[in-house]
Amino acid sequence: MRISIVRALLFFLLSISPAILLAQQVTTCANPSGHAYFAHMGVLEKADSEWKIDTVPKGAFTLRKHGRDDFDIIFVDSTERNHSTADDGAKVFPLRRSETEAAFLVHFHDAGESQIFSFFKDKNGEARFSILVSKGGPSIYKSSVMVGDCTPIDFKLINEGDSH
Repeated sequence: MRISIVRALLFFLLSISPAILLAQQVTTCANPSGHAYFAHMGVLEKADSEWKIDTVPKGAFTLRKHGRDDFDIIFVDSTERNHSTADDGAKVFPLRRSETEAAFLVHFHDAGESQIFSFFKDKNGEARFSILVSKGGPSIYKSSVMVGDCTPIDFKLINEGDSH
């Protein structure tokens, strides 16, 4: 599992733009998996409306901080393309922060999608993350939760300048 995270981190470093390099990296997480419910709406037929295993194969997510309370999540999707939540039009809002966990709301207003990313250190000291997704819109309505592993999470950096 750790080799996949290191590979994802190296991929990020080689492919991100110079503007992104000015930000401070908080953590990189990879290989989330879980479950999703696809509703009988939009283009989905009733037979396809069900619970399914949800993963982001080769997916990696890097939480970055660009100042006092300005965060972005850079991610590689299953097509192995880089994306920035901010560049894709999302707003990232810190929801809560402590010495062992933090959560961020990522809202794509135009796409009808919201995500909550939670980064945490569990009781065994393992760095983990979860993603809750609520996706609406005309084509597919999806609700999901996935969990994956992270490199060490810099909670001190997350909390610097906390205005809450």
